[in-house]
Amino acid sequence: MAFPAMLCALAASISLGVTGSPPLPPPEVAGAELQLCDSTVLAIQEEILGWYLFQGYPFARVGLYLSGPDSMTAAVAPGRHAELEEVRFEGLEDTDPRVLARLLRLETGEPYEPEPVERWQSRLSRLRFVEWVGPHALLLGPMGGLVIVQEIIEGPSGSFAASFGFTSSGGSEE
Repeated sequence: MAFPAMLCALAASISLGVTGSPPLPPPEVAGAELQLCDSTVLAIQEEILGWYLFQGYPFARVGLYLSGPDSMTAAVAPGRHAELEEVRFEGLEDTDPRVLARLLRLETGEPYEPEPVERWQSRLSRLRFVEWVGPHALLLGPMGGLVIVQEIIEGPSGSFAASFGFTSSGGSEE
């Protein structure tokens, strides 16, 4: 009996097609030529489901089947388009999270779209008090919507000093 790794190495190359309800992932998401083995099938499923999650479809389903001697088909169903449920930040210490969340041009309850999030991250990175904007994660919230978890590292806040001269007579010193 051959080991699974050996079976994967001996397998012929196959092509992958995608069918189902739109939106469909682009062909480069899963790769064009693949070796057929268990780890490849799992990797294809994870890539396609990851693409759907990034697009705002956390309930997508993928079924893979052999459609010919040298081809495989991924049948996909995106499920419902999730709404934005919440925005959370990791790494904030001094800044009120609502200040940064207001810069996102996507309100809670609206359908999640990746483009406004990418523009928001770009705006965050241009703020003077933000040192680093990391990748964001998408989680499924308790109400079935998507929660954006954004990594942020604040830069030095700097300092500000001012003094005013004041006398007890109510006027200012000059």
